[in-house]
Amino acid sequence: MFLQKTNTIRRPWRIGIMQMVYIFLPIGFFGGIGWFIDTLGGSKPLFLLIGIGLAFFITNILFYFQFRALSSEMEKISSESVKKKENISDKND
Repeated sequence: MFLQKTNTIRRPWRIGIMQMVYIFLPIGFFGGIGWFIDTLGGSKPLFLLIGIGLAFFITNILFYFQFRALSSEMEKISSESVKKKENISDKND
């Protein structure tokens, strides 16, 4: 019981941290690569903007997969909750 309660409390923090990683890691990585290519080639904002645009696209893909995983997890939890309620009501009858 206590373990389930602490996992429920920690879950929003874990999701928030993962979302920050999903945002800042691609921007830092692809933006950094774009900045590096710009400094080597001399085309100042072009590849930096392309890198940030690519990071935006990848971030949205990561968010989609995270949302899909959380949705399936919530469906599983809700179906287990419904089964428990049905078992309790069957025992009461």
